[in-house]
Amino acid sequence: MVGQNLGTGRRDRAHGTVRSGVLIAGGTIGAVGVVQWFVPGLVATLFVPGFAGEGLDLTVDYLRILAYSYWAMGVSAVLLAAFNGASRTRISFLVDLLKYWGMRIPLAAAAMPAAATAVYGVAVGGLDLGVHAIFWAVTGSNVVTAVGVGAFYLLRHERMFSDAAEEAAATAD
Repeated sequence: MVGQNLGTGRRDRAHGTVRSGVLIAGGTIGAVGVVQWFVPGLVATLFVPGFAGEGLDLTVDYLRILAYSYWAMGVSAVLLAAFNGASRTRISFLVDLLKYWGMRIPLAAAAMPAAATAVYGVAVGGLDLGVHAIFWAVTGSNVVTAVGVGAFYLLRHERMFSDAAEEAAATAD
């Protein structure tokens, strides 16, 4: 809808679409996260009946930790779609690159036990932060992404939408 509104020169409606989408997606998915936080065991066994033991315990921990960032996943999805709709796909690419390679993977490596593996005969590993550090890395990267992309959008959307509308008008001629 952002691209359609920009194509018709309606930057105000493009911004309104993003604002509505952020509220709807962030609120709706955030509400799902609240439910998941209260009943993570039910969610896990709904998808994997008979799940038990340490695997279930870790799954419950992960689902409960991830629930804190559900709102952020909805907000990020809408904001990145807005950049894509304005033909600014490089921004989405860079955001995902930073989210995964800049935050999640380094934190996951830090969570590994020290000297957990060998690379070319050299023992390497992390700080032995444990698997819960990985769970928090995912949640944290979701929240940091939503806040960062939200701030970037607020700073850039007027110029970005103006440029995209002009580009669309130029290609329509």
